[in-house]
Amino acid sequence: MALKNDEVLARLQEQLVQTNEELTVLSNTRLKLMGAIDVLMQIENSKVQEEQSEEQEEQEEKVEEGEE
Repeated sequence: MALKNDEVLARLQEQLVQTNEELTVLSNTRLKLMGAIDVLMQIENSKVQEEQSEEQEEQEEKVEEGEE
């Protein structure tokens, strides 16, 4: 049984609509993942900076104690 052009066209148009919807969902998911990664990286970086600050303060206190 041969397919008619109008039937094929309708199916292709439906597939395009569905593909565009899936692409939108994937794009939104990608943006959410990127945002979550960015937030977690900022949190981790701030932890490292806090640890470095605390270590530096401890070293400064030791130096000040040694001067006395």
